[in-house]
Parts: sequence; C-alpha cells; structure tokens
Amino acid sequence: MGIEGRWEGEWRSEKTGHKGRLQCVIEPTEGEDYLAHYRAHYGGILSYSYAVPMRVHQEGNAVLFNGQADLGWLAGGVYTYEGTILHPADPPRATFYATYKARSDHGVFEMARPAE
Repeated sequence: MGIEGRWEGEWRSEKTGHKGRLQCVIEPTEGEDYLAHYRAHYGGILSYSYAVPMRVHQEGNAVLFNGQADLGWLAGGVYTYEGTILHPADPPRATFYATYKARSDHGVFEMARPAE
C-alpha cells in the first residue's frame, strides 16, 4: 500500500485552536493492519508519544484508515481516528489527512512525507 515509513506535519485542535508539530512512523503488523507511532509536539517544549493500531483498505489511489487508542485519563482518554492517505501522481508527494475525536477534544492531523 506504500503507507509505511515516516510522515511529518501538524496536528490542530478544532475545539481549542491549539496546534503543534506532528511526526509519525507507520509500520505493517498483520494482514492489512498497521501501527502508527505518533509524536505530537505542543507549545514548543512538550511532546507526547503514543501508538495507534490502524485498520486500512485501499480505494483507487487512496488508503482509508481508522483506529483508536486509549491515551489515559491525563491525555484525554480514548481517541478515535479516521483518515485518508493519497498517492497522487501530481503533486508527487503523498498526503496524510485524519480527524481525531475524544471526549474533550477533536481536530485534524495533516502530514506529508519528509523532504529528502
């Protein structure tokens, strides 16, 4: 599917307006499942790392995915994710877009492959 490897970009809360740098490494697990390892940066000095199991399926040049992870009560509890990774011919860089939802927050992840 071509989604494994490094991604980088930004997360943004649509509830609070907070945002920060986001890094991710996706690795295959079993069958069509993957594990996304995220590192979210906040306020220029704080970061939080966690992993989310992903269920994926391909539709044309898009990979659709969803997953959920319990980040603990301090980080907001259970987060659910849905998104799309596009592999367009033009522009040449793949794009990663996802929404996240939790009891007290919701927002978006926007990433691309890191520049060489």
